[in-house]
Amino acid sequence: MALFGKIRQFFGAQKRFPQTLARFSDQSSIKIAQTAYEYKPELRLENENIETKRSRLLYQSKKRGILENDILLGGFADQMLQKMSLQQLMRYDEIINGKHMEWDLYYYLAGRKNLPEDLKDCEVFQLLLNFVKKRTENVRGTTKWQR
Repeated sequence: MALFGKIRQFFGAQKRFPQTLARFSDQSSIKIAQTAYEYKPELRLENENIETKRSRLLYQSKKRGILENDILLGGFADQMLQKMSLQQLMRYDEIINGKHMEWDLYYYLAGRKNLPEDLKDCEVFQLLLNFVKKRTENVRGTTKWQR
């Protein structure tokens, strides 16, 4: 009977995570279960060599989940990652995988939202902004609307 109890405990046990309240507005909110995953870049990046880091960042820049960011960050990564130092790569990793949400990154790059303090003085984000400005100038300069 003890064996059956252990098997039932093994297969029937579910780990419960505390729930947090995600508030979208004053009227609507939902409960979301917290997961055991927490982003800790220092654990993942300890043994990663620079070429592996470049490959990972290139992939993550092109597969963001939002087409606009795929295009902007993917184009930047194609042109700039090979030229960047290890410190710049680590800062770029913090920018794209850190605390800023996808749409916020897009709005910062598009100039629709004011930059937060941590990005205002960031050399890598300034490179990214310059890349986006040049790219949009090229597109806007060649487009002619005709009816």
